Amino acid sequence: MEICQTPRLVIRQFQKSDADYVLRQLNEPSWLVNIGDRGIRSLADAEHFIESRLQAHFQEHGFGFYVLIDKSSNQSIGMCGLIQRDFLPTPDLGYALLESHWNQGYAYEAATAILQYAEMALGLPDLYAMTIPTNEASIRLLGKLGFRMADPAYLTPDGEVLNLFVRQ
Repeated sequence: MEICQTPRLVIRQFQKSDADYVLRQLNEPSWLVNIGDRGIRSLADAEHFIESRLQAHFQEHGFGFYVLIDKSSNQSIGMCGLIQRDFLPTPDLGYALLESHWNQGYAYEAATAILQYAEMALGLPDLYAMTIPTNEASIRLLGKLGFRMADPAYLTPDGEVLNLFVRQ
């Protein structure tokens, strides 16, 4: 299901047919460093991830991560969306782009659309975001999107220290 479009992107829910993109994205070096290894090594793993994580989150919360389709090529280039974590009171914004599409404004374009969707369609004006402390590009992007640092050393329940941002 499509949730919105931007000048360059179609933003829609994930389908099992997006497994090739998911396999590629979750194994890019930037994903592994900034987000972590999810153990996705085959198309079957990617399909299971879509079903058990991405689609299941939608079923439980009514929102989640969306695939970003470049209108000019009709190719999946990234993901952006909201995740409700057990340890945060409101959802947090997340995004990832294939490295070949970095520094072209896609992350800002997609995140801006998701923030508008979160507020207008979902009634979620307050959101969080998290980054590893060394992810300077995401830190800059979050500032541009109106997030402010809430805790530069937020300790997650699994012991990871992250930057926690809030947008109100």
